[in-house]
Amino acid sequence: MPCPRGADCRGQGTQLLRMHPQFGFWRPHAASTVFYSCALPLGCPGSTQASTGSAAASSDQQCANGYDGVACGLCADNFYRRGYYCTECSSIAVTIVFGLFSLVVVGIFAKKLFKGETVIMLHVYHLGTIFLRALFGIPYISVFLTT
Repeated sequence: MPCPRGADCRGQGTQLLRMHPQFGFWRPHAASTVFYSCALPLGCPGSTQASTGSAAASSDQQCANGYDGVACGLCADNFYRRGYYCTECSSIAVTIVFGLFSLVVVGIFAKKLFKGETVIMLHVYHLGTIFLRALFGIPYISVFLTT
């Protein structure tokens, strides 16, 4: 049997169960002769078992940490897609601390720039919360909903 495109046939000849996916490729099960190209190549690191001659990894075990699904095309739980990468989500505590720190810095800047005018400072804080909500998914602060 010839070595299929995307397969690593090193090891014990070209027996089907001894074939493994190359970097950037995935296959649905150990008996498959079809190796699919991955949309997120870093999600498909290829099998490190090829040199040992052990049985091929199952489809669920072929994805790199943070990747999941068919051809490792999805990001796993607690990961988000950033371009062609799955990046681990930061903790909510880090996001809240960063958001509060940013609001304090903006508040100090606004107080000096606008010489303490309350209405203008509230608008600056309002814009700051809109920015934080858009950037980090922080819920909108309800105090700004009432006039």
